[in-house]
Amino acid sequence: MSRFFFSQVTITEITEMLRGLVTNKATGLDSIPAKFLRDAAEFIALYVTHIINLSISQPKVPQDLKNARVTALYKNSSKAEQSSNYRSVSVLSVFSRILERVLYEQIFKYVNQFNSLYDLQSGFG
Repeated sequence: MSRFFFSQVTITEITEMLRGLVTNKATGLDSIPAKFLRDAAEFIALYVTHIINLSISQPKVPQDLKNARVTALYKNSSKAEQSSNYRSVSVLSVFSRILERVLYEQIFKYVNQFNSLYDLQSGFG
């Protein structure tokens, strides 16, 4: 098995990701809706690609992409006043989700190429 490295992405890949954004998801702290990014895909793809490639090459994630809007959601248990009956949900910015998707796809391709997962591998999904 060869060693894994993240690779740079192309403007075409990012443009396709931007055009494929689901627009009914919540916005992160930046309040930039996915619909705006999807509609502006061909104008912003160059810049988004540059940011993602910098994050891959340095390797460092910009602080703004790490910040999330955290909300407590009630679990529908019997006692709403108990904090254990809530779970937290973190909503990242759309840019964070694009970076996450780029990294996920590269890791997934590598793992499948070398058949690295055990057949009975399980987890949350």
